[in-house]
Amino acid sequence: MDKIDTAQALLEAAIDCLDGVSAASLKVDEVSRRAGVNKRMIYHHFGNKAGLVAAARDDQAALLAGARLVTADTRQVLLRLHPELPSITVRPSHARLQRAARVTLAHLLEDPARAGTLRALDAAQLQTFLAELGSLALLGQAPALPTDRSVSEYSQTAEVQENEKKPSFRLSSVSRPKAPEGP
Repeated sequence: MDKIDTAQALLEAAIDCLDGVSAASLKVDEVSRRAGVNKRMIYHHFGNKAGLVAAARDDQAALLAGARLVTADTRQVLLRLHPELPSITVRPSHARLQRAARVTLAHLLEDPARAGTLRALDAAQLQTFLAELGSLALLGQAPALPTDRSVSEYSQTAEVQENEKKPSFRLSSVSRPKAPEGP
């Protein structure tokens, strides 16, 4: 792996690891394992864990800011939050865009300095920005449907409590595999 490939592999691994955990919970051992490189390479390319996290978050914010699906208002807010972002136009896959939105939202929630920038926005602009990032974070997630390998039975039982005379409902679910069809 050459120098650029190593740095990119570490960056991608860090982004994957940051998706769902806070920066404080990020483990450099896990990042280096996923990237398939020695842990020392993180310090060589990014200085320290904080440098890696900053590079990963900036990469994801740049991806969002350059995405064609993002509105001009959201792009403007992202550029206020990250003034150093390059101006690029990209067409990322839905999965990459979804991951970028989740990582960026988590960053905004963790970073008090960025929260001050968000407070400077008017209410409508902030609401639009957060709604768009939230919808992008959920982009492409199909609703959970039962598989054809299981049959779900739902029963609802109403029990009248003697002392209150109000019905209470209990929802129970039983899932069992379908019987295999024989020859």
